[in-house]
Amino acid sequence: MENIFDAVEAKRNFAQREGDFLVIEIDLALTFLAIARTISCAETRRRNYANARKAHEEAAQRIEKHQTPEERRYLREKLAVLTQA
Repeated sequence: MENIFDAVEAKRNFAQREGDFLVIEIDLALTFLAIARTISCAETRRRNYANARKAHEEAAQRIEKHQTPEERRYLREKLAVLTQA
């Protein structure tokens, strides 16, 4: 029986870590976007927009996986801020 509880706990831990990762990913995308908007070098600006887009896509794809309804709501709100930025 202990192995079943270990597996359940491991799944919970993974979900929490993935949720943390998604928050960081969205914050990173916002940072790339802020840099892209203020930098004068066209190549750096293009690269930062591309990185922001990639981070946004990654977060958007993962939100529905392994998260509780409350976590999904919170992550969707953060993602909406990024989408509107």
